Amino acid sequence: MVMDINIKSTSDVERLNAVASKTPDVLWVHSNDGMIMVDARSLLGLFALIGKPCKLVAEDSTDYKILARVARKAGVA
Repeated sequence: MVMDINIKSTSDVERLNAVASKTPDVLWVHSNDGMIMVDARSLLGLFALIGKPCKLVAEDSTDYKILARVARKAGVA
C-alpha cells in the first residue's frame, strides 16, 4: 500500500511521527528516488525527508483507510 505525501516542515515531521507511533501497523516513508527509506516512527530519519517528495508505505495487508487517516492527521496528504 503506497500513498504520495509531502513533508514540508519540522511540524509535519513531528505530527507524522506522533500519528505513526500510535498506529499498530508498521509504516515507512520512502523518498521518490528510492535513496532514503525510514520507519515513520524515526524522527531522525523523517527530518532527512523534509522538502522531498515522498511515499508513505505500508504492508499490503494494511487497510488503505488507515494509511489515508495517518496522512490526513499528520497534515502531509
